[in-house]
Order: sequence, then structure tokens, then C-alpha cells
Amino acid sequence: MRIMKPQIEAAPPMSPYDITAYSPDNRQVLIVEVKSGKDSDPQQLERVRQALMSVIEAQSVQFFVLAQRNGLFLWKKGASTGTDAEFAPVKGLLREYAASLPDQEEIIRKPGLEMVIHAWLDDLALGIRQPKPDSEADQLLVKTGIYDQIRQGRVVMESRP
Repeated sequence: MRIMKPQIEAAPPMSPYDITAYSPDNRQVLIVEVKSGKDSDPQQLERVRQALMSVIEAQSVQFFVLAQRNGLFLWKKGASTGTDAEFAPVKGLLREYAASLPDQEEIIRKPGLEMVIHAWLDDLALGIRQPKPDSEADQLLVKTGIYDQIRQGRVVMESRP
């Protein structure tokens, strides 16, 4: 008689990013780093851009976003030093997804902002939310082609080391 050992599933690998959006065919399309601050200093943004694009897991990703309380900063793969990020404010998303907070942009912390950004991207990917013409954040994803690539895909809040 042969004794079977139980199969142990490996834990998913830790990610250096907070949120990843995938296409329906499971390609990584977008990675998001969430920070609780509002620092829009060009030198700080350049450091974040370099960090986002330097990790080996990012080599096949097409879009990178820094999400902060004041907005979304988006770069496309291959953006070189000094490339300005495309920008969209998050004020409208905070109003919709964190309406119970009196002054969302001032008091929301990183975990809350992560949940807002995840819920927003997930709603778009699942088709629960259609891009709104008056939402600058929605229109940023439409304009860059991200929305078409993640529609019917999935959005994952990543495990962090």
C-alpha cells in the first residue's frame, strides 16, 4: 500500500507592488504603487518611476502608476529619465468610493487609498463601472488604452514582503 503525502500549495509570490491589473489572457498590464503622501516634486516622481520600472517583475508590464492622495501619475513602459507622467486627480474617485470621509484627500491613509484604487480598477475590469466622461481618472485609462486591455481581466491587491 502506498501512502500519499498531502499536496501543499505554495503561497503566491510576494510582490513589490500594491496592485496589479491583468488582461483577460492573464498578462500583467498595469502595476500600481500607492503612497499616502501628496509629493509631486519632479525629482521624487522620477525616483518612483525608476523604482517601479527597475524591478525584474516589471519587464513585461506596459503601464506604471503611482497613486497618491492628490492623483494618479502614469508612465508607459520605456519612459526615459525626465519623462513627465500623465496625471489625473483622484478627488472624484475619493468622492465616490470613500464618501463617508469628510475630507477624503486630506485624511485618507495608504490602506484606505489602496482599497479605493483597487475597487475602482476592479469595477472597471469586471464591467461594474463603465468609464465616465467626466472622470479624469477613467478617461486617463481610456486614453492610454489600459481600460480596453483590463476589461474582463482581473485586478489583484498584492501581498507585500
